This record gives sequence, structure tokens and C-alpha cells, in this order.
Amino acid sequence: MTANRSTEPEHGGAFARSRLICAPELIVDADALRETLDAACAGLDASALRAEAVAILREAQKEGRAEIARAFCAAPFDSRAMARSY
Repeated sequence: MTANRSTEPEHGGAFARSRLICAPELIVDADALRETLDAACAGLDASALRAEAVAILREAQKEGRAEIARAFCAAPFDSRAMARSY
């Protein structure tokens, strides 16, 4: 039988598939992002809604990537967790 990669222990006993370089809510706070999108996009027509949503999501992505970069600077040999975080 083949081992399931998600249950194979990594160094320190952490599970390879679930460990990120930092807490997921530091990368993106889904609830706050949803609230921001709801508030900013209420009542907009389709094209304005799309433009506003793209701008908000682009900023969230930029902030999430910056958080991953900060965490990677603190743990520069943890490239697998960093890659999973993206």
C-alpha cells in the first residue's frame, strides 16, 4: 500500500501537507476580506464591481505575499513551507 503524503511526518513531526511558513490568517484574513469586498462593492454596476473587486483582491494578494516573505526571512531554510504558503 502506498503511503498518503499528507500523513507522512516531516522533520519535527509536522505533517508535510499542512505546514505553512506562517499562520494562514496572516496571509489572508478571509472574513475581513469578505467584509471589505461586500462593503466596497455594494450597489456598483457590473464593470465597476469587477474593477473594485480586482483592486481589493490585488492588494490582499500583495499583503499576503509580503507576509510570506517576512516569514521566509525569519526562517530562510524553510522553502517547502514557504512554497506551500503561496
